Amino acid sequence: ILRPERMLFPPGTYFDKKKRSAEIAVKIDYDKVEKASKEEIIEMMENAYLEGIDLISTLPLPANFDVAAFKKDVEAIFAVDKWYELAMEPSH
Repeated sequence: ILRPERMLFPPGTYFDKKKRSAEIAVKIDYDKVEKASKEEIIEMMENAYLEGIDLISTLPLPANFDVAAFKKDVEAIFAVDKWYELAMEPSH
């Protein structure tokens, strides 16, 4: 999340078939983030991430990459209450 005057990475997609890499940039409104609670910011970031996954389907990815299944898996993670805290717990 960058200040508007520091927009170094405009929203969009980039795909390099030779390097087998993709980059997706999604904009989150800086003013909304500045005024939001931690939970609201996390929700904005989740929505931006899901929007980015939708943009993946516009790229010429290998046919065996199932974007819909990937998005469903990510949505399942986001559905877990405070999933972001669980990711920080040490594994047993």
